[in-house]
Amino acid sequence: MPECHHCNATFEDDEELAAHLASAHEWEELGRIDRKRIEVLLPEEVPQDEAEIQLDTTDLDELLEQEPTVDAITRALAEHERLVRQAQQEDERGLANDLFWDYFEPLTIHLDAVVTAEGWSVLAELIDSYKPQDDASDPSPTPVIGNAIGRYLIRTRLTDGVATMPADGLSYLFALHGDETGAGWEEAAAYGWGIAHPIEPVADRIQTTAQEDVYWVASVLEHAFYADQHAACDCLADIVRDEGVDDVRFAFDAVSRCDRVDRWPMVPRYWDWEDAVDISFEWESDVVTRIRDLVAETGRTQDLPDDWSFQDLAV
Repeated sequence: MPECHHCNATFEDDEELAAHLASAHEWEELGRIDRKRIEVLLPEEVPQDEAEIQLDTTDLDELLEQEPTVDAITRALAEHERLVRQAQQEDERGLANDLFWDYFEPLTIHLDAVVTAEGWSVLAELIDSYKPQDDASDPSPTPVIGNAIGRYLIRTRLTDGVATMPADGLSYLFALHGDETGAGWEEAAAYGWGIAHPIEPVADRIQTTAQEDVYWVASVLEHAFYADQHAACDCLADIVRDEGVDDVRFAFDAVSRCDRVDRWPMVPRYWDWEDAVDISFEWESDVVTRIRDLVAETGRTQDLPDDWSFQDLAV
């Protein structure tokens, strides 16, 4: 049954859903797919002053309705990029943003299904085709690819160990942290799962980046602690002792995130951690002692209560 993603109401058919969207939600609130549903089924309900250009997403929709295959996802990513770029060229930034986010989830789900079936070779082809930061703005598929890489690397590390993680995938994720759209920047946090990789210098790159973007480092360190507490703690120590890092509070914020028992990291987006991988987390006593020593060493305790816990390190 069709469902409204805004209020979770369900309906008998698309016509009822379109009528609900038109009457119960503001046009500006709706994403591109919901707007198109109204445009097709109830064109009289489209606001008269709506001047947004219309792009035909039929080909993309049909590709995503197919069974996940390498050919279908390759064509879908290319079509998605074409539509987003066309909207940008028409100076329709709102439309470009809607097109990106409305299709981000179905593209990631479709791509992950293909990668799960076919393996790393699918992603190896895509990272050669879509380079992060290869012009003024990243191609729209790069965050989708980054999402799939993150999922693949996490599963690989948990199943087969850090040494089996493709270095090319880690390098791609690190490059994505410079994505100005924000989506790639977020997905790149899964780079932390490569901590202690035998080829990719993950810890060194995280420390260097902390001097420029400590906000991102808080996210990537969270992933690193889930992957390897001791290696992540070594990286944390190097960061908080680095005079080039302006605000060590954000590095310690990663510790508070790992200490929350009610949730896993926000990325990869649209991924159910507990259903997707066999994962658990519990602090090791020597790591806890070392982190508490680092907090004291850096003077962070001056802003904390006497009986502070890791939760108090949240920013």
